[in-house]
Amino acid sequence: MTLSAQDRARRIKIILFDVDGVLTDGGIWLFPSPGPSPGSAGGGALEDLRGKDGQAGFGIQSTTMVEAKGFNAHDGTAISLARLGGLKCGIITKRISETVALRARDLRLEFVYQGQAFKMKAVREIMEKEGVTLDEIAYVGDDVIDLPAMRECGFAVAVDDARERVKAEAHYVTPNRGGHGAARDAVEFILEAKGVLDQCIEAYIDERNPISPAMDIGKGGEDWPSRQCLEDGESRGSSQSGDRLSQAMETDRKRAVVLLSGGLDSATVLAIARSQGFALYALSFSYGQRHVVELGAARRVAASIGVESHKIAEIDLKVFGGSALTGDIDVPKGRTADEMAEGIPITYVPARNTIFLAFALAWAEVLGSNDIFIGVNALDYSGYPDCRPEYIAAFEKMANLATKAGVEGRQNLTIHTPLIAMTKAEIIAKGIELGVDYGLTSSCYDPSPAGAPCGECDSCLLRRKGFRENGIEDPLRYQKASF
Repeated sequence: MTLSAQDRARRIKIILFDVDGVLTDGGIWLFPSPGPSPGSAGGGALEDLRGKDGQAGFGIQSTTMVEAKGFNAHDGTAISLARLGGLKCGIITKRISETVALRARDLRLEFVYQGQAFKMKAVREIMEKEGVTLDEIAYVGDDVIDLPAMRECGFAVAVDDARERVKAEAHYVTPNRGGHGAARDAVEFILEAKGVLDQCIEAYIDERNPISPAMDIGKGGEDWPSRQCLEDGESRGSSQSGDRLSQAMETDRKRAVVLLSGGLDSATVLAIARSQGFALYALSFSYGQRHVVELGAARRVAASIGVESHKIAEIDLKVFGGSALTGDIDVPKGRTADEMAEGIPITYVPARNTIFLAFALAWAEVLGSNDIFIGVNALDYSGYPDCRPEYIAAFEKMANLATKAGVEGRQNLTIHTPLIAMTKAEIIAKGIELGVDYGLTSSCYDPSPAGAPCGECDSCLLRRKGFRENGIEDPLRYQKASF
């Protein structure tokens, strides 16, 4: 079974970095030494590292010169984000440097191995100590000395300016060069694959922001405006006017749960719900899909259109498989409209919309909402059974019998399907009318590791046809340029 870069990244618990050429640009500066200083991190510390495991490392040993290296602040932030995402981080380097020891201490790295000529020995020591498998370790390198570790670890990452041989064996190549944000690229790719990048960024901001997100009118906090501006009677500024504003907005706007995949259809539905005056609560799913890049698109669309809250529920439909989107099955490419119309395609995920709507129903009940929006469509040749009008009507009937709020008469749920009888061209025209930025969306079933759409799967072909029929260029750049 061939795993995608996202599949590999999703399993990672530990990420290990080379130093020279990865956390730095590879440059080493030598300066005249001012002499030993009290409290230096060198001396004994470096002697201990040189003797570790009897391995022979390389380092400057001089009483007249000092070795220095440059590190990137973006990579420092990456370590903080990784920690917030539950990852542990470390370095394994052949060289020995007091500068590196200081930087590692500053970043509070869990694993620091200097003087390691045979890096897999350090990797295995970490693996045994932490009780993880090699599949759960990522290694970021740039030169041939890193290849043994990259070949063994579950997710091999090469920086943009790595040696070509190293890049050829990597599962993912960072957009940035070593020492210029490559570590940040690697960490963000892993967190994105896990579906937690945005949450980690917000947690990182909150840790450094003395003002509660609920007080930040520009962002609003996850549940603003439903969250009161006062908590536990504590006075903060003009509290009464803040409460009145929140209550007034709650009264004036009905809440709607909108299923948001990050694709063209769901982005259009989100804009339609907004145009109808609903307070938007977007719900996405990390369900083991091969096209997990759509979650990044969902976040971008939610931020662009404006939602009160965006939640990503994690469920694992890969345990069942049965679909090209969740199993080891090739995604069909280059099919004609007639071929798409024949039967139910292998990209159908068993009971997916039933599962998604059940989650939406649960959140709607908690929110006191009577409205769920979903971007199903019965005219795009998909043939999916859970996109038909009769299916939606049956689920809506069941939903009103299934909840406490429904039984008590507090909920009369409506499932809105504004796209169900529209062609792709009509959907795109509607979205453009409502100001949707389709450059933020992702529709492809089989994108590249960097997120570029294939241009040949059913979803890409239908999308491109819709833009062509509108006489508009699709803002996405496809791997395959031809129709």
